[in-house]
Amino acid sequence: PNAPRPQTKGLGGFGALEHSYSSFYYLPEMDYLPALQGMIQDVAGHEFLHILTPLNIHSEEIEDFNFVKPTMSEHLWLYEGVTEYFAQLIQLRDGIIDEDAFKNKMREKIVQADKFKPLSFTKMSTKVVKDKYQDHYLNVYQKGALIGFALDLKLTELSKGKYGLRELMLDLSAKYGPNKPFKDEELIDEIINITGYTELRPFFKEYVYGKNRIPYQEYFTTIGWQYLAEENSEGYSFGDFAIGFNPETKEFMFVEVKDNVFSIENQDILYAIEGTQIDHDNLRELIGTHIFGKSNLEPVQLTVIRDGKEVSLNGTPKVSKQTRAHVIKVDENATDTQLKYRSFLFYGK
Repeated sequence: PNAPRPQTKGLGGFGALEHSYSSFYYLPEMDYLPALQGMIQDVAGHEFLHILTPLNIHSEEIEDFNFVKPTMSEHLWLYEGVTEYFAQLIQLRDGIIDEDAFKNKMREKIVQADKFKPLSFTKMSTKVVKDKYQDHYLNVYQKGALIGFALDLKLTELSKGKYGLRELMLDLSAKYGPNKPFKDEELIDEIINITGYTELRPFFKEYVYGKNRIPYQEYFTTIGWQYLAEENSEGYSFGDFAIGFNPETKEFMFVEVKDNVFSIENQDILYAIEGTQIDHDNLRELIGTHIFGKSNLEPVQLTVIRDGKEVSLNGTPKVSKQTRAHVIKVDENATDTQLKYRSFLFYGK
C-alpha cells in the first residue's frame, strides 16, 4: 500500500477488461450525474458487445495471441469499430436514446475522425503496437464505428431492408464461434460469400484497406439523412470564454476569458443564471438555454462571485456568422423506401 504509484504512458483514462464470463470496469469520478450515466451506458454497451466480437468472431492472430511478441490482426475495424457502432445502435433500439441523440453521436464521431490523418485501417491495425501508430488507435472508436455504420447502411440498401450488419455478425458467429478462428486475409471474401453481395468489395477496398474518407452523403441518403461538410448560419454570441470546474471547491468558474459582453473576468465563480442558482443537475440546461444555445437577442443576467462578493452581470448577445462542420439533417421529404430502411436499421423492423 505504500509503494509509489506506477507511472503510465498512453491512454490511461477509463474502460473495461472483458472476459467471457465477467467484466472489470474502471471509470473516472464525475460529479455531473447525467454525464456519468451516459458514460456508463456507452462503456457497458461496448464492453458487453465484445461477447460477439472478438469472443465469437476473431482471427487466428487473436485465437493464438502472443503476448510477448504480438502479431496483430488487420481487423480492428471489426473488433472495436463495429462493437462501438453497435453500442450506440443498441441504445437506440432499446429506447435508451432517441433518433436525434443517435444522429448526434454519429456526427460527433465524424468530427473526431476528421482530426486523424488518413491512414489505411488494416495497416494501422496490424502495426498498432508500434509507437508510430499508437496515436491512431483512438480512431477505431471514431472512423471504425463509422465503417460499421456505413456497412450497415450498404447492407440495408442492397437487401432492400431485410439484412443488415446485425444479421451478418450473427451469421459469422454461427459459422465460427469462440473456438474456430478465421484467416485474417480471408474475412472479406467470407463476408461476400455469406451475403452474396460482390458490391461490398469496393467498400472494403476504399475505406478499410484504403485510406479514403467515407462519402457520408452517399451512404446517409439510404435512410433519408442529409450530410453537409459545413454549413454557414447566424448565431448569438456573448463573447469568448469557457466554464471550468474546480474539484476541490466544487465550484464552476469562468476560464480562458477574452472579449465578452458581460465583462466576465478569469476565475469569476458562476453562482446563478437568470436568478437560478446553478448546481450539477441544472448547469447544462441553464447554460444551454441561456448562454451557449442562445437563440434570440434578449439580455441575460449572471450572478458571479468575485473576490468573495456577489456581482450581477448583464449582457445582450451579438449576432455573429458561424460555420458548423459536419452537419447531419433529417430529410423531411424522405421517401417511403428511405423510411422503411431507416425503420429496419434503427429498430430491426
